Amino acid sequence: VTTSTYGLGRGFNEALMTRMADAGLGNAYYGQTADDLADPFNEELELLAALCARDVRLDLTPARGVRVEVLNTCASLPGGGWRLPDVAFGGEAWALVRLSIDASVVPASSAHAQLLNASVSWRGSEAGEHGSHAQAFSLPVLPAGEVAALAEDPLVRRRLAEVTVARLQQEAHAAARRRDWAAVEEALRRARQASASNPWLSGVVEELEALAARRDEEMLAKESMYASRRAMSRLAMVRESAGLEDEGDVPAFARRKRVQGRAGSSRGVS
Repeated sequence: VTTSTYGLGRGFNEALMTRMADAGLGNAYYGQTADDLADPFNEELELLAALCARDVRLDLTPARGVRVEVLNTCASLPGGGWRLPDVAFGGEAWALVRLSIDASVVPASSAHAQLLNASVSWRGSEAGEHGSHAQAFSLPVLPAGEVAALAEDPLVRRRLAEVTVARLQQEAHAAARRRDWAAVEEALRRARQASASNPWLSGVVEELEALAARRDEEMLAKESMYASRRAMSRLAMVRESAGLEDEGDVPAFARRKRVQGRAGSSRGVS
């Protein structure tokens, strides 16, 4: 049994509601009006009907001299490892990982450096069904000039922008609750820069900037918290990662919304 929470209007405590959802291993939603709650109820029901993998666990075992940092807010599990979102058919859960590599890890006589072992395990949709997958990761040893010339992976760049903007939304939330509007505006300015090449993220930041301009503490706090939480742990579709889908062709639970608390705010996003 999981517990999801639904906040309504301006008067609820968004920090409490999101923590309750986290403790219940569920999702957190809110609506500005009662009509706006139809979207999140639809999202939840579509997701429950489409789930194919639950209790997804990621374990990372770094080599000696390698330090691992998971950048998005995956919950840490007892004994190590992280919990990833449940996965629906056609979807994917993801984690953004930063490795800090000590110079001693680089071999003197090998073309590759072994960095870490990763494994994912999950519980299937049928009773008693389980699955797992393990993978070893290494990188080629290259001169510094060749490393600088490597092309960025566009998916990793998009995910990094999502996590960066989400962290800045968390800063904006905390500043709004302190009523430090200068700090709110600074966080949103940096979020605007980080989202410059992403139409969806730019739209999210634009909505937050409008709330900040009105000095609407309650709605800015709620929208920044829910938007940050969604970006950090959202379930994406495989087609999105490959750049093969538009926003009108994905399930409700995977749509990228400009405003979390308003119905229909994913239209026109690409």
